[in-house]
Amino acid sequence: RNQQTLAFAKHYSVEVLTCHPADPASKGGVESSVKIAKADLVPKDTNLRNTYASFAELEAACAALMDQVNAREHRITRRRPVDMLAEEAASLHRVPDTAHTLAYGVGRRVPENTPMVSFENAQYSVPAHLLGAEVFARFHGTGPDAQVVIVHVGAGGPVEVARHALARPG
Repeated sequence: RNQQTLAFAKHYSVEVLTCHPADPASKGGVESSVKIAKADLVPKDTNLRNTYASFAELEAACAALMDQVNAREHRITRRRPVDMLAEEAASLHRVPDTAHTLAYGVGRRVPENTPMVSFENAQYSVPAHLLGAEVFARFHGTGPDAQVVIVHVGAGGPVEVARHALARPG
């Protein structure tokens, strides 16, 4: 099992259910959810910048779609998800106040004496005020335009602190 997925699940107190290889019945629910999102929410060219004027507009579209989908009777249970949620609410728990860091990248400690971090066998600079702090590095993009993005999670939440072209290993 993927250790990052398990850490994510533990952080949010959820169980990750996996489907069995070559078993269409066990993966049908996931595929159906993706199909709904693709058909009803995401524009066909998948470039959201031209379709939604702001992130708030995208959030509003997501909320409207969820209201619509959750009010429909489910084909198998013959119940509306909104009604089932009301019954299951007592079993739910709050989402943790801190986000899981998986989306930020791979954790790296900035040394106490130099504001550089190692990522994929190359060195990248970070602001000097982060000496001794933990940061997260990840790739962004592919090919000649690929970059390394470095994020620090402080009291105000996650902040991008550096962005670099890929450095040569060594």
